Amino acid sequence: MTGILDSHALYWFAEDDPKMPLAVKQLIEDAATTIYVSVVSIWELAIKAANGKLKLASPPEIYFADVLKQNGFKLLGVTYDHVILAAKLPLHHKDPFDRLLIAQSLVEGLPFLSVDEIFDDYGVTRIW
Repeated sequence: MTGILDSHALYWFAEDDPKMPLAVKQLIEDAATTIYVSVVSIWELAIKAANGKLKLASPPEIYFADVLKQNGFKLLGVTYDHVILAAKLPLHHKDPFDRLLIAQSLVEGLPFLSVDEIFDDYGVTRIW
């Protein structure tokens, strides 16, 4: 399986948070699974850390580099197609970070690992 982690899923996985279901954690850890992390999620979480809304064990530039490397996650950049689709999406969800993540999932044809059910309104294949 191949998929994209939502921002909260990335953080919960990295922090071994009990909110992360064991089945999802095992799926992410499975050697046959390829996990993408969007730069959008890193941007969102780094902003939350800077605002004091999120606690990271080290500065964001170290924390996220370590999480990516230690888990073999692939970094997904933002493309023109992602941005254009995000701007065209219906306003079911107004969070710009999530809208861009939805667009990435749709453009890349990758399932999205998230607890957020509103993604279903966009036709995203959501696992969780």
